[in-house]
Amino acid sequence: DSAKLGRRTLELYRRVLEIDPANEQAFGGTRALLESVGAHGPLADALAARINVARNPFEITALRLARADLLAGPLGDHAGAKAEWQTILVKEPQHARALARLSDAQYDDGEYAAAGEHYLKRALAERSPAELREILLRLGRIYTRHVPDASRAIGAYARVVQMEPDNHEALAALSDLYVETGDARSAAAATEPLLALERDPARRLALLVRAGQLHEKLGDQRLAGARFRQAVDEAPRDLGAVTELARFLERGRDVAGRRAMLDHSVGLLRHDIERGQFDAETLRALIPLLQMRGRTRAAAAGAQLLAAIVDYPAARAAVAGWAAPPPRGRRLAALLRPELDERMWTLPVALPPGVRHVFRLIGSVLTRGPADLARHGLTRAERLQRGHEARDVFDGVAAELGVPDLDVFVRAQPARASAAALRGVRIEPGERPAIILGPEVATLGGRALRFAAARALRLVATHLDLVLALTPGEAGALLGGVVRQFVPDFRHPAVRDALLDVEAGRVAKLLPRKLKPELMPFAIESAGTFDLDAMHAAVRDGANAFGLLACGDLPAALAVVLAGTGLTLAPADLARDPEALALLRFALSDDHDELAASME
Repeated sequence: DSAKLGRRTLELYRRVLEIDPANEQAFGGTRALLESVGAHGPLADALAARINVARNPFEITALRLARADLLAGPLGDHAGAKAEWQTILVKEPQHARALARLSDAQYDDGEYAAAGEHYLKRALAERSPAELREILLRLGRIYTRHVPDASRAIGAYARVVQMEPDNHEALAALSDLYVETGDARSAAAATEPLLALERDPARRLALLVRAGQLHEKLGDQRLAGARFRQAVDEAPRDLGAVTELARFLERGRDVAGRRAMLDHSVGLLRHDIERGQFDAETLRALIPLLQMRGRTRAAAAGAQLLAAIVDYPAARAAVAGWAAPPPRGRRLAALLRPELDERMWTLPVALPPGVRHVFRLIGSVLTRGPADLARHGLTRAERLQRGHEARDVFDGVAAELGVPDLDVFVRAQPARASAAALRGVRIEPGERPAIILGPEVATLGGRALRFAAARALRLVATHLDLVLALTPGEAGALLGGVVRQFVPDFRHPAVRDALLDVEAGRVAKLLPRKLKPELMPFAIESAGTFDLDAMHAAVRDGANAFGLLACGDLPAALAVVLAGTGLTLAPADLARDPEALALLRFALSDDHDELAASME
């Protein structure tokens, strides 16, 4: 058959070559047969043998090229292939094919210094624009990424831009290289056309900031300002862009423009938090921007939280320095001043004034008698004694707020679920109110206990504990019972008429006649159809805000709010919990910053 015939023929050629190694016909036949059957190893050996006996330099070069292709390709012997190409170049330094094959092989094998030298030789002789562009790009990559040489890299990339003015890779590299070498004018010349080509938002933003910095350095303040503003317009939440524009405006003494820009960026980041669409990066951007606006106490609250949830060195350093919580919390005397007390009620979590004054006036009447401990499964024998950390913290805050008598309990086991209860901290109203701590809260200690005490006793002092001791509907019925004393036909769509009638009858028996004239305008003002759930949340959030001001430690405050929920301080968990989210929103607000400053 043909295979047997081929082997016999090949053996005959071999015998001829043993006798006459230079026999061209025998070599040609051998080569053709080996190529036809794909015998790459024997073919490479045959080519090597022919090279040793050939006399024509052109034939030798062709044989070495053919053997190198076999070694580099099917046989996988890169070192052998490169040796053949190098042998060719010793005698013919500008041999195009050998130079191209060797430089590409060296580049692929990571021999960048040697490849660079050979690519430089190729660039001098190459006439094909497409090939020359690829050679120059490879030279640029070698001298920027592998064998740093800014001068050679700039030369290569500059030639690419001459051939192809919109080559993204070359312009980007030139922008970096000119910045690195301090050539601002050339860097700006490379960066500006790159802006029109860049489609990646993050890279484009960095280029806009760079362009602004370069133009500012070159003295073109108009164009510098335009680039900084363009960066902020495209990414108003980006810390780097906003910081650069703020610095530029401050240097130009544009105080109003700087303030408006910072207000806008901070407002967007705060809005993200209000919607629950935020993460640690949102806080990381917001904290320094709050500092730039002079809101250092709000920034401190954010830094405390960031340090508690992520391993972020800047936040940890801030908490170790300017953002550290007050060692024992803040004194509450300042917040009891009438003007500040009134401001506490005008926060975004504000309670309708009429409702607030109704409970202020009638609260002591409605809380006559002892606290109902039985419904919580407690007895007075289980109350905490003085000397217990939690009891001492509550007694201290009670003295600051003028709350005369109270009892503090710790639940051994979680009580029955109640929508009316403050999670982790319950208040049972009475002449001697009972504060009932969940077991999780009692172990938090320190500033967390001060937060719990301040928010609970704020409710007691204002008699708004009556609202949170009930469900929103029950609290609405109680308020409606008061309103009924002055508006007999009052109804509320969210309150059952039967429940409203019961509460109106109870209030009529308890309400002293002499209190009615003072109570009447506030009761009439409260005769509306406001949202009972919103009222309930406003009372809760206002008490939490007061507690945060007292303790000065946002992570501790949030830990109390989330106690018993199974949620953590992670942004995703905070976004799931309306109460925690409302407290975070307040902590990062200007109101919190100003009120905290007034306490110092």
